[in-house]
Amino acid sequence: MKRSRRPQRSKRKETPAVVYVWSLCLAVGGYLIARIALDGSPHPYHWLGGVVGGAVGFPVGGLWFRLRGDLF
Repeated sequence: MKRSRRPQRSKRKETPAVVYVWSLCLAVGGYLIARIALDGSPHPYHWLGGVVGGAVGFPVGGLWFRLRGDLF
C-alpha cells in the first residue's frame, strides 16, 4: 500500500521593507499634495489622497525591489 504524501505548504513570503517605505512616503506625500491642492475642499479628500498614495506605493515598492533590491 502506497502512502500519498501531503502537499507541502509553501512558506509565506515576507514583504520587503522597501515596499513599506515607498507606501508610507507616497501616502504622506499624497496627503500633503492633496492638502495643498484641495485646500478649500472638505477634509476627507485629503485623507483619500493619502490612501491613494499608500496604495500606489505597494506596486512601486515591489517594482523597486525587483529592479534594485531591498533597503537593507
